[in-house]
Amino acid sequence: SRAVERVNLLLRLHNDRLTATSGSSATSGTTSSELENESQKNRAVGIRIGVKKKGCSGYSYTVNYEFDEAMLNLKTGGDALVDAMINSTRMPAAGSGGKPASPSDVHVDQDGVHIFVEGQALFYVIGTVMDYSVSNVEEKFTFQNPNQAHSCGCGESFMPFGV
Repeated sequence: SRAVERVNLLLRLHNDRLTATSGSSATSGTTSSELENESQKNRAVGIRIGVKKKGCSGYSYTVNYEFDEAMLNLKTGGDALVDAMINSTRMPAAGSGGKPASPSDVHVDQDGVHIFVEGQALFYVIGTVMDYSVSNVEEKFTFQNPNQAHSCGCGESFMPFGV
């Protein structure tokens, strides 16, 4: 899908920038192993999807890099986002790029891309299809959410059923 291709590209660009920066930044008093450790700590291993209260309709999606490499050692919930959310693969608490992980977070491996869904967002995103759209004026991730009662005119926020 376009979303998986775009996430792969964004992760590669982010990590390549880190590699180039750590290779060219010779800071006085900093060893190459310290630079490499810092670069590895900031290496994105996937993306984290969440929901926060924001916008005209009430809720907005968040998409951030996930930096905690320990997350990759977790059992995944399968290839389909819906299956993983229904099976609710549990993750131990650990740090992440955006928000700290919780035991209710879900890890999905979709075509080699690691996707981490915040446990608090599961109710809002079960069954959601994420895509990537390109138009003349913008590029963005899009979400087709069966739990969405309505959205605002600009499409940046939504109101789920039953809230």
